[in-house]
Amino acid sequence: MGKKASSKGKEKKLKRIQENERRRKGKEIVRRANALRGKLLEGKEGEDATTHCPWENGNVHWKTYDACALGEEWLEWTFQLCKKNMKRLYETAWGWEDEKKREELKHEDARFLLACTDQGNEPIGYAHIRFEMEDTRHVLYVYELQVVPDEQGKGIGKMLMAMVEIIARKLEMAWILLTVLKENTGAVNFYYKLGYRLDETSPGAVDPTGEHGYEILSKPCESFGDVKEVADA
Repeated sequence: MGKKASSKGKEKKLKRIQENERRRKGKEIVRRANALRGKLLEGKEGEDATTHCPWENGNVHWKTYDACALGEEWLEWTFQLCKKNMKRLYETAWGWEDEKKREELKHEDARFLLACTDQGNEPIGYAHIRFEMEDTRHVLYVYELQVVPDEQGKGIGKMLMAMVEIIARKLEMAWILLTVLKENTGAVNFYYKLGYRLDETSPGAVDPTGEHGYEILSKPCESFGDVKEVADA
């Protein structure tokens, strides 16, 4: 009589098949999202939708770009704003290198969501996002969320994250992930208020007793409910 597969062996095989299928579907969703380049909020006329949202100094609207379409001038603006806001905090966790950060911002998979004033059309904040696979999960990863210092505390960051969630849901991502420095307690509290929690891959989840300079937070896209306008978020 030949060897019979055990019930545990069958379960493991089934699990591998299911994981491979999730990974295959996830990769296709990520491929489609990346193929959009910067047109993440495309409207009926093939241009990015410019949803206008109230802000204490007027209104803001949204633009999305890939690194190429954003251009050198505004790429440098994203770099300088990140450096101004984050250099000291980066140095406490893993160090700061100008060229490394510039390369990250210029990466072919980098996508940018800009919050711009209606008056003057000037950007006052941005989110640097990417569509990636994290093992079997297809995710929108928030690499940076930055607001100009004079406009911090006025709801711009919250509106940016609301737009990020709309994009993630629209493009069928399963999760949103982000990295936050533990010393940046304001950011930690900000994300927790928005419903983000410690991800299973975060250093603090893998090794709760260890000392870590950062954590990875996540939020499942299925928790968003129906996509709403940012002004209602």
